[in-house]
Amino acid sequence: MLQPEFQIPPLFAYFALFLWALSGAIVGMHKRYDLAGVFVIALLASTGGSTLRDGLLLQTMPPVLTNGCCSPTSPCSCGR
Repeated sequence: MLQPEFQIPPLFAYFALFLWALSGAIVGMHKRYDLAGVFVIALLASTGGSTLRDGLLLQTMPPVLTNGCCSPTSPCSCGR
């Protein structure tokens, strides 16, 4: 009997993506970047964090690269 593939619940994946973006936005604001700089740092942090989690640890294709719903989640943490 085959074991089902491990999958992260979608709500957890969105929450983790938001936290990666929030940490990037905090770093960008701490370094006193403008709004565009904070946005770029948050986007890179969220994409990189989820890619590391899914690609290296879970050996699956990251939803950030395959699911269009993940992309709007990261800019939500960029508000000042």
